[in-house]
This record gives sequence, C-alpha cells and structure tokens, in this order.
Amino acid sequence: MEVPLADMGFRRMRAVGPLAPEADATENHGGETAVTTANLCAWLDKFEDDKSVIYISASGAWLCCSQPGHAAALATALERTGVAFVWAVCPAVTLPNGFEERAVSGGRGTVIRGWAPQVNALRHQALGWFVTHCGWNSVLESVAAGVTILAWPMTADQFVNARLLVDELHAAVPVCWGGVKMAPSTDGLVRVLESTVVGKEWDGELGDVAARTKELVEEAAAAVREGGSSWREVEELARELRELGR
Repeated sequence: MEVPLADMGFRRMRAVGPLAPEADATENHGGETAVTTANLCAWLDKFEDDKSVIYISASGAWLCCSQPGHAAALATALERTGVAFVWAVCPAVTLPNGFEERAVSGGRGTVIRGWAPQVNALRHQALGWFVTHCGWNSVLESVAAGVTILAWPMTADQFVNARLLVDELHAAVPVCWGGVKMAPSTDGLVRVLESTVVGKEWDGELGDVAARTKELVEEAAAAVREGGSSWREVEELARELRELGR
C-alpha cells in the first residue's frame, strides 16, 4: 500500500539575519593556548595591507584531526606561498615538524589551538580570505564580514552550501571537492593560494567573485538595518504571534 507523503503545507518561513554579536575583547573559551580577541587583533594590526591575511578554520576537527594528510598539504602550501595566515586547529593535531616555529619566527603566521574568536577575526580589516568547510554559521559570518570564501567542504550539508556559493552565487573559490577521503595535492593548494591571496590582479571568474563578495556584504548589512528584510520578517512574526494569542 502506498503511503502518501505528509502534507508539508508550504508553511511560511522567516529569514532573519545574519546576526553575529561582537565578542568581548577579554573573552576566552578555554584551552591551554586559546587566544583572546585582544591578542589576536593586536597580531593582525601589524599587517598594513588590508585583506592580506587568510583565516583557516577546521570545523568539526575534520581538517586537522581525522585526516592528517589534509593538514600537511595545507601547511606545506602555506610555506611555499608565504601568505600571512591565522590557523585555528584542534589541540590534538600534529602539524609538520617545525611548521609553527617557522611561521611564528617569520612573523607571517599564527596557530591557535583551541577556541578562536572567529567572528572578530573575520571582521578585522587585515582579513581578506577564509578557508572554511562551509558550515552555514561560518558562511553567514564570512558573508557579513565581507571576507571571500575559499570553499573546502568535507561532509554532509557542507557540499550543498559550497555548491551554492561557488556555482549559484559565484561568491566563493573552490579549494578541493575531495572531502574527507581525498587530500588535495600541495601543488593544487599552491595554485589556489597564488591565484587568490597572492594574486594582485583579478580578472575573469576571480574578479566576479570579488565583486559578488562586495555585493553580498552590502545585502547582508541592508537586511538587518531597521526597515530591512530581516527587520520586517521579525515584525511580521511578532504580529502573527500576537494574533494567535488572541
């Protein structure tokens, strides 16, 4: 016997956001070497070129802990290109021998083990790029900050989010589509970093991504202003709830 699908009813959905409150400058979410917002921003202040630093986050510990080959390839690519970076990794990860020491001594990189103030880092004027697995929270935080996404999905909805950004919105540059099972080649990562972070002259598709990133940050800001689409959605929801209570 065929069982009919449940009636979805086309119920109304309210799009609210993006919303990301400022973190306190002294905030520290634990971990032996977790960094405060003030410390990280002080390090980023040293970079005169706006949007010259890349932020790398390993959501769900996939990039760092479960697949050491992914982390090793990225570490080598960072050294070969010489890009400035902030890398938030889980405490248990083992990076290539001497990588952290060389990055710190050279003044071009910092590795954060444990919690990192991601929202505040993305909002800093030195940050121009975000290597992310494309979890939706990180996507919204990056879009609201006007930081260009380097998409590296690993699992689940991250692939859908990344395809939306890359193929539909043209607002991100793909790093690798291999997910958890396939680590990218170091040469491939170097090409991505050189064509985006290192590259000074953008044209073609990369120019489109840069322009679209600027458009999205403006749209995000407009949505949460008084009278914006997010503002109106909250007011409409409040009106409906009041009517239900009568």
